[in-house]
Amino acid sequence: MRFLPALVLIAMASAVAQTPQYRSKIAIYDLAARSTTILYTGDGVIEAPNWSRDGKHLLVNTNGGLYRLPVEGAVPKLQRLSGLDAYRCNNDHDYSPDGRRLGFSASSQTSRQSQVYVASADGTGAKLLTPNAPSYFHGWSPDGRWLSFIGQRGGKFEIFRVAASGGEEQRLTSAGGYDDGSEYSPGGQWIYFNSNRSGAWEIWRMPASGAGANDELAERITYDAPENWFPHLSPDGRQMMFLAFPAGTPGHGGRMPGMTLGWMRTPEKAGPGAKIETLTTFFGGQGTINVNSWAPDSNRFAYVIYEPVETVWRFNRLDEIGGHAATILGEPRVVGEAIEFDGVDDAIFLDTHPLAGAEQFTWEVIFRPARGGPPEQRFFHMQENGTDTRLLLETRLIGDQWCLDSFARSDTGSQAL
Repeated sequence: MRFLPALVLIAMASAVAQTPQYRSKIAIYDLAARSTTILYTGDGVIEAPNWSRDGKHLLVNTNGGLYRLPVEGAVPKLQRLSGLDAYRCNNDHDYSPDGRRLGFSASSQTSRQSQVYVASADGTGAKLLTPNAPSYFHGWSPDGRWLSFIGQRGGKFEIFRVAASGGEEQRLTSAGGYDDGSEYSPGGQWIYFNSNRSGAWEIWRMPASGAGANDELAERITYDAPENWFPHLSPDGRQMMFLAFPAGTPGHGGRMPGMTLGWMRTPEKAGPGAKIETLTTFFGGQGTINVNSWAPDSNRFAYVIYEPVETVWRFNRLDEIGGHAATILGEPRVVGEAIEFDGVDDAIFLDTHPLAGAEQFTWEVIFRPARGGPPEQRFFHMQENGTDTRLLLETRLIGDQWCLDSFARSDTGSQAL
């Protein structure tokens, strides 16, 4: 990814990018002690731990890669699965029941949208299972024959399954507004999932073969106030843990205070009345859990706590910006706390994006328009390599007056000011 921070005809007195970044704390919750232990702390967003079948390590994702993290040892370190270097993995991944294979979701050079793959446990030999996109892996059947996934088809997110050996995808739900987080019960009878089909995000279940006509076989499990996502059943099948957003939270894309982890006994029958215990409250959200994160002993599970960290980038030097080495084109020069460009041949490139992982950002620019220049002057252009996502700042000179013209485009739309 290349970042072009400025292409300027005028002197820029200062430019500061302030982006809410995160520090990730991979945590293990002990049910017997009702307490949390921090296993690993790292800068940036690390997501969605899965426990290996032998109990020796966690599998997590960060910056598009999958990593093992040993559970035991004095100083655990992330160990990248090199077999997946051709893929940009997201936070939907897990080992097969026998631990020999790996299901995961990723974008690639052939698809910018997420697709589901199966590979060997070390990430080698990846095979595409879902040509249709976007598709997000969410769990293995207990016999290892099927992978459940969420697919957006016809504008709706529904639950599907596909054979681990390959073949056509099979739709399992059809009537929900938005279904997500599908997970097989350890006995293979049910698929648990979260849905907003009742008007709020709640936990539901259906027979593993599907919800039937108009989803008439789907059963609601939770009836409490929080917005419940990603049900995870313990390996012994006796307990269920899930992620709960504050009431009224519309989706699961954010990170925020007031997140909780709910716990309950796996219900024999659906319906209201089940007792739900709040295990812990923390700053979390997207990436805290995604696919099952229980330990093999059914006494512990892993999750991620996030700690907001503000990062400030100042454009007042040429050798580095925001701690990242800069590549210089032309002859831009530092003038006090400013960088001056000629607007023709001068530019600065960085191989990292200042807004990566940010949900909000502030951009501050102090500059002096010069008289007599061209009427349209672009003094800032930030764009991702290979995409149309960009942020532009320009001046319009009209005689002795000037005005600002800005434009932003993302995958979801564009806005001019």
